[in-house]
Amino acid sequence: MALIYSTTPHDTDELVALRQVINDNERAFSDLRNIHSDDQRRLCDEYDALMAAQRPTYPTPEHLQGLDMVAEMMRAGTEYGDHHGSPRQVDREAGRALPRSVDFSSFACRINIRALAPYRARSSQHAWIFTEDDIETFRDELTKRSLGIASHWQHEDGVAFQVFNARA
Repeated sequence: MALIYSTTPHDTDELVALRQVINDNERAFSDLRNIHSDDQRRLCDEYDALMAAQRPTYPTPEHLQGLDMVAEMMRAGTEYGDHHGSPRQVDREAGRALPRSVDFSSFACRINIRALAPYRARSSQHAWIFTEDDIETFRDELTKRSLGIASHWQHEDGVAFQVFNARA
């Protein structure tokens, strides 16, 4: 509702008194809404800070396990994943499903590594993303596994690498 500022020649004492009560109630409600908004903002900021403190060190053991599995599949020439890198039914039946933090498409030669970060309290943004140091560490881990990197790009919840088998 909004404050009523207008007066008319038709105002009676009863209308003036009622308008005053309506305006007083609206101001009181507005003050409560502001107090609530400030409190909610403070609580959400506290939540976001606590969530950010839970950020793991990357790469996680799950990431390393996934990269090991991808490197082995590439060396063996095993077809894996759909064009998004999600396991196909045949992959699941063969027991080749990757950890949920790593996707791989053998057809696109693309590894998609996810941070699996939760969302912030008041936004559609993740609580954290990979840093440049994290990405460089992933590059090093891929190189250790004899995987060459043709290109990479960061996305909303991780980083993708276009890779090739660098073993000669």
